[in-house]
Amino acid sequence: MKRKDIPGYIVTIWLLIVIIILAYMTSCEKIDIQMDSQDFIIEKGQHESTWIMEDWGAMIVQDWTLDESCIYDLGNDNQHDWNKLTGLVYESNDQMGFGYIHDYSCRVVWRWDIEKQMFNLAPYIYEKGERFMFTSDFYVYPDEKFRTAVYDYGDYWKVIIETHDDYRVYREGIYKESRNLGHYKVLTPYFGGDEVAPHRMVLESEFVTIKRTRN
Repeated sequence: MKRKDIPGYIVTIWLLIVIIILAYMTSCEKIDIQMDSQDFIIEKGQHESTWIMEDWGAMIVQDWTLDESCIYDLGNDNQHDWNKLTGLVYESNDQMGFGYIHDYSCRVVWRWDIEKQMFNLAPYIYEKGERFMFTSDFYVYPDEKFRTAVYDYGDYWKVIIETHDDYRVYREGIYKESRNLGHYKVLTPYFGGDEVAPHRMVLESEFVTIKRTRN
């Protein structure tokens, strides 16, 4: 029996289908990076921590412990300023660099509450150059482990802060053009505000996941 040749247009159609499927799988690929524990150290008289994260992702989840070295008393109203813990900055292909933090970023922030003798945690967002701050009653004790998660869902930022006894979800849908995926840099701890760290601080962290796509 003579074999019939497959028409060329059918081969072309199948090739196009395969290409489309591969492109879709690539665009939806989830890349989770497992990392070892990492201590972030802010030296006395400094704002920034001694270790800078360079990876990119649209989601980051971390476990944290703030020990007694993170307790401080500035003796002025700056005690109420937020210190930056972790988060993401969105950088378009046209504009890169940390200056973009004050345009599009989402972070978890912390401060020491002298009256409660606990660390206060909250979300802290910049969108289109406008800052959004939150009143938060989420507190943890020194040496109490807690988890933070920051997500870019495309139409809104989502922040989760949790401990063994408490779980909070903050959803902020304040920007509203659906923007394309660009680059995401993970932001590391920063003390202040106006003030620099009054002494050496150690912020213990374990990276759970860094995901490079929203899907």
